[in-house]
Amino acid sequence: MDIYLHIGLEKTGTTTIQQFLAANRAALRADGILFPLSPGEQNQTRLAAFALDPDSSDSVLRRHEDDAADGDFRASFRAAFVAEAQASGCRQMVLSNEHCSSRLRTVEEIARLKALLDAVGRVKRVVVYLRRQDDFLISTYSTSIKTGAVTRFALPRQRKVERRYDFAELLAGWAAVFGEAVIQPRLFAREELAGDDLLTDFCVAMDIATPGLAAGGRRRNVSLSAEGVEYLRLLNAAVARDRRNGRDQRVLVNRVQRATPGPGISLSAASRRAFLATVAESNDAVRRRFFPDRPYLFAPVDPATRETLPPTLTVERVMAITAAILRDEMGDDDETIAEHEQRQGQRRALMIEARETRRTAREQRRARRRADLPGNA
Repeated sequence: MDIYLHIGLEKTGTTTIQQFLAANRAALRADGILFPLSPGEQNQTRLAAFALDPDSSDSVLRRHEDDAADGDFRASFRAAFVAEAQASGCRQMVLSNEHCSSRLRTVEEIARLKALLDAVGRVKRVVVYLRRQDDFLISTYSTSIKTGAVTRFALPRQRKVERRYDFAELLAGWAAVFGEAVIQPRLFAREELAGDDLLTDFCVAMDIATPGLAAGGRRRNVSLSAEGVEYLRLLNAAVARDRRNGRDQRVLVNRVQRATPGPGISLSAASRRAFLATVAESNDAVRRRFFPDRPYLFAPVDPATRETLPPTLTVERVMAITAAILRDEMGDDDETIAEHEQRQGQRRALMIEARETRRTAREQRRARRRADLPGNA
């Protein structure tokens, strides 16, 4: 069985890809392509969990260990995975989990995953989508806030740059285990995708030619404005993460989005270039190794790019946003902050007009009374 492994990166349409695979599981299987259930129904997180160091405190591993019925997650998962592959009769297997690229940081962990896959077939391709690091950084920060983080937006320190944004180092680790010929990085930019479409490009990368596949819903992650991100960050700091569940957080994020329209976080062209300079050597190494015909790995920064950073919110602004969210909760789903402020402005204008009308009437009455006094006739 030929195995095609998709390892991310995070923030490169992985949810769309995994929904597509899950929606077409039966059609793919009928075509001899297995998208197995044992690693996960959609996002196959058991792959990364299995490969992580046994002493790791990573939440992905701990969650699956806690859920294991017999207390031995690795043994039970390996048995189920091998049995499913062998019983399928398929010629090809497709796997997808972005945590493989973000959580498996040592050669030993990657080798542990390879040993699992070698038990059922031959890994033909490891596919990873690369996103220009400045966009990757901004998207990662927004997602971290949406999932409960409280840190302020800032450019990462060098250690984190090396761990998360050094693509040459990432690819070298996977190539050392699987062989460079198996590794296929692809660029996550519309103009670089086959057919200008992520799913079309993914099917090309994974050698999927099954006709009539459904798009799978293509759920889009909620995009927050810079103001919405800062409001949610403040709220996260005020409410302990263990007091919120995933569904409540998603509902809240949707309501914050509706209440705070506006541009998302963006760095200026100068700030982007400065950050990209810290990974320029790494990016050029990737270009030379995997894209030798390109003059550069990623498109240059647009010089017209403008900066939009999370603002400092006043108490009044926080209260206005909170009021809009509460109205949303009570059923007034359509009113945005801008609409709320417009309505409040109209109300204030009417109040001022009414006050002026009353003042004018009082002055007129006083004038008439003065005119009626003896001696003023």
